[in-house]
Parts: sequence; structure tokens; C-alpha cells
Amino acid sequence: MHGKETEDLGVAFYIAILSALINKPIAGSLVVLGQMSIHGVLSRIEQLGDRLRVAMDAGARLVLIPTVNAGDLAAIPPELLDKLRVEFYSDVAQAAFKAIAEA
Repeated sequence: MHGKETEDLGVAFYIAILSALINKPIAGSLVVLGQMSIHGVLSRIEQLGDRLRVAMDAGARLVLIPTVNAGDLAAIPPELLDKLRVEFYSDVAQAAFKAIAEA
């Protein structure tokens, strides 16, 4: 996103640091969306459809999003859901496990 849309990257940053610490790679073609507070509380992603389109255009095949956004999938264009595998996570540890286990 060329450094312009960084508000929903807190979980991705956490996973990147964890991956480096345990020396395990993250899955390729993976996008992790989600923001968390300093206490690990996840926030809802706004404009999810736009963010998924950007991820697809960038070559993503798997997108991890917080479970609080599950209801938003009904509003996502079907062509996006055909080309992306969307998985949910309810906490950052679950997101990290999915990102690292896919590698």
C-alpha cells in the first residue's frame, strides 16, 4: 500500500516480529489485516472490500482477518472471494499460528 494505509497492520507487524524471533518463515502470498491495542484487543477493519481488492491486486492468495469482520463477507464482491482464501482469527496468537503454519 506504499506506506499510506498502515492503520490495519498491527497484527502483521506482531507476526513478522514473532517469525523473526523463532526463525520460522511466514507463508508466501499472505496478507494479514488487523489492528490490535497494546493489550491485544482486536479492532474491526473498515472498508474491508477495498482492502481485499488491494490485496488481490498485489498477488495475495490467503488473507487473515479478525473474526469481528465475519459479517462483512456478505458485502464483498464474489469475484474477490473466488480468488482469495479468507480465514478468520479471534486473537493474535491464532493469527500467528495460521501465518507461520501455512509456510
